[in-house]
Amino acid sequence: MKHYIIRVGNGNNFYNSVYNVWGYIDHSHNLKITKKMEKGDVLWFLKSKEFGGNFVGMATFERYIDRRDETLINVNTLLNNENNWTDDDGNETDRRWDIQIHYRNLYQIEELNIVQVIVASLTVMEYEASKTYGTTNFTVDLEQEYRLITRYRQQQNKQIL
Repeated sequence: MKHYIIRVGNGNNFYNSVYNVWGYIDHSHNLKITKKMEKGDVLWFLKSKEFGGNFVGMATFERYIDRRDETLINVNTLLNNENNWTDDDGNETDRRWDIQIHYRNLYQIEELNIVQVIVASLTVMEYEASKTYGTTNFTVDLEQEYRLITRYRQQQNKQIL
């Protein structure tokens, strides 16, 4: 079981999501990392530094789907409005969050105030590799936090697609 970190900007779309699905814009590095994920790996959802740099969710990876593969009708992916995703001002958007990660066993953990500033311009990161990005000084042991959270917290799942 590997741990991955996914930036969620200000967190609004993460909280507003109707389904256990997170989407991001395809950049070759992000997709390369996503392709390494296996069912059962742990996903950590992290707000960007400017919004506090704290983890807001932890979940178990199920699968990823590229929305561009569903050219006629969306069966396994969501349009932005179907998952309540908006732009940073809360307006409907046609922004292309084409790579959609499906997850389960969601723990919403923002109030635990687990903060980690990562100095890198990446959206999707491998936990082990992220410890050495630039000048990042990793102060959080995500594997230990995972054990504690799964032992003492309750899951707060949304709908599963």
